[in-house]
Amino acid sequence: MDYLSTPSTTDESENASRNNNGQSLSISSVNSSNSVSTRTERSRKRLRLDFLSESEIESEEENTREQTSSKIKKKVEKIHGKLMAFILSNNLPFKIVESVEFQDFIDSIKNNYYKLPCRQTSGNLKMKLKLEFDAVEYGSITTDCWSSNSNLSYMGITFHYLDNSMHLTSRYLCLKYMEESHSAIYLKECLEKVLLSWNLRDKVYGVVTDSAANIKAALELFSGNIQRIPCAAHKLHLCVNDLFKIKNIKFKLDKERNREMAFIRDVDKDGCSRDLMIDEITQNQITSINAIKNELLNPLMSKCRRLVGSFKHSDSLTRILKEKQTSLESPNKTKLIQDVSTRWNTSYDMMYSILINKNALVSMSLDRENSVIRQNMPTEIEFIILQDLC
Repeated sequence: MDYLSTPSTTDESENASRNNNGQSLSISSVNSSNSVSTRTERSRKRLRLDFLSESEIESEEENTREQTSSKIKKKVEKIHGKLMAFILSNNLPFKIVESVEFQDFIDSIKNNYYKLPCRQTSGNLKMKLKLEFDAVEYGSITTDCWSSNSNLSYMGITFHYLDNSMHLTSRYLCLKYMEESHSAIYLKECLEKVLLSWNLRDKVYGVVTDSAANIKAALELFSGNIQRIPCAAHKLHLCVNDLFKIKNIKFKLDKERNREMAFIRDVDKDGCSRDLMIDEITQNQITSINAIKNELLNPLMSKCRRLVGSFKHSDSLTRILKEKQTSLESPNKTKLIQDVSTRWNTSYDMMYSILINKNALVSMSLDRENSVIRQNMPTEIEFIILQDLC
């Protein structure tokens, strides 16, 4: 018996498999030929080394090490590239590679040849991005200032452009800590400093911002043809907020006509806020709308805010809501969302979260201990109004 083949105790080992030419090959013969091929290759290598001098053997071994090192280097570079793509696509800081938890995570899955790069190595990506930006002719940026939960102020800046394949690309340039008050001069200095650090000062033709007076004044201080583009989402959010505001009608005496004229503060056709004169029909319409807001919309929104607020300040109510959602087999187990005047879409989110949790909230309101829920529950008519608004 051939010592290279492994005897089998089952009938399956005796079955024949066919190669591409239709020839019958037994499994034992295939295993035998593979083993023979491997042994033959090793024998040839030993024979080749027997005829080589020591220097030639060392050279042969050195070539083998270099080939192995080259393969490992290519793999490391490929993993580096994927790590940089992960950091960029998720807008993460480079210092994430210094996180102990992230390093433990990498250690648990990496092979021996890969070592997680340090923060400085990751920072070399900035040079690659600069080279990428060198090929860009023009682009725009979006910027906004916001405060963290610790009441620390930051400015975020993102660069947008079309690459060579005409794909819209966005690169997050920085999240800058604001050390001074947000004056127009300081905002202009921060923006310009960031753009100069990326060699983008002369490539930015437009800046998308909100309508805050300080950022508008800051962009007016820039020299060159940089156009300020109002943020459409911010404008839309202001329109939504305006729906719930009471429009005050002012009356001024027209001495020439010897009668009072009605005015409201509104935006004219040029987008400027000023006092606009209104006729009697418009005055009556505004008065009727103000009545609806005073008697229906604003009380309903206040009730919704109190309802959601009661959950935000009570862990027990939040836990009971989850239990009700589970017991009622609610398809949307969404928490209640509080609206914030400066946060986009939150008025809609609040109303919608109450609507999809209607059954769970009604069930909670029937419990004697949940009087705060019962007091702030919308009526059936108010639920219909919420449905229309959403």
